[in-house]
Amino acid sequence: MLEVREARAACLNAERGARPRDHGHWPLALSIVLIFALCSFPVPRTAYAQGWLIGYDKRVKLTIDYNDVTSTLSMDIVWGKVKIVAFSRGSLSAAYSDGGSASLGTSEISINTLTTTFSSGAEVAVMASEQFDGTHNSQTRTINAGNNKLQQNLQSTGQAVNEYAITIPPNSDNDDGKGFGLLNKYTNVPASPEYEVRASATGSASGESKILALCKPPKVPEFPLGPTLALAVCFTVLLTVRRWKRTA
Repeated sequence: MLEVREARAACLNAERGARPRDHGHWPLALSIVLIFALCSFPVPRTAYAQGWLIGYDKRVKLTIDYNDVTSTLSMDIVWGKVKIVAFSRGSLSAAYSDGGSASLGTSEISINTLTTTFSSGAEVAVMASEQFDGTHNSQTRTINAGNNKLQQNLQSTGQAVNEYAITIPPNSDNDDGKGFGLLNKYTNVPASPEYEVRASATGSASGESKILALCKPPKVPEFPLGPTLALAVCFTVLLTVRRWKRTA
C-alpha cells in the first residue's frame, strides 16, 4: 500500500512539474495596455442642430409730395435704411409675447409679461422691444434712468434697466413716439421662468412691448464610455488570471 501511495504522489508531482508555474508579468502588462487603449476610446457626443443667420441690408428711397399738404412746399426725398436678421433656433427653445398698449404713470406698472416652460438650469437670452408715446398735448414725459426694467420672476437681482433717461415728447409733436429695447442673459434659471417689462414715468404716457426669449438647454453629462469599458475588461482579465493561477 505504501508503494502505491508513493507512486501516485510521484505521478502528481510529475504532472504539476509539467505545467509552467512562472508566467512572468504578462497579465499585468496586458491589463495596462487595455486600460490605455480603452481610455482613449472616443466618447460619443450628441450633435445639436446648429442655427443659421441671414442678414438683409436694404437702403430705400421715400418720395414725399408736400403739394398734398401745402402749395408752398415742393417735392422732397427722404432716405431710409433697414436691417433684418432672421435665424433658425435649431436646438434652442423659444417663447414670444406681443403685448398690448399699457398706460404709464408715476407708479411702476407691468407693460408685458412672458411665461415660459424652460427647464431649470438652462441659459436664457431675453430681448424686449419697446415703444413709448406721449398722451399729453403740451407736456413732456420722462422715464428716468433705471425706471424701465426687464426682470426674471419680478426679481431686481440681475435685471436689465435703461442706463439713461428716456424723453417722450408731447402728443402734439409730430414725432412723439420713442423706441427702446432691453437685452439680458440669465444663467441657471429656475423651472418655467417668467420675464416682465416694467416702467414708470413722470406723468401719463403709453407704452407697448414685445418679448422674445431663447433658451439653451442645460448640458447633459456625458457617459464616460471609455474608462468604464476599460475597468470592465481589466476586471474580467484579472479575475480570469487569478482563477487560472489557483488551478495551476
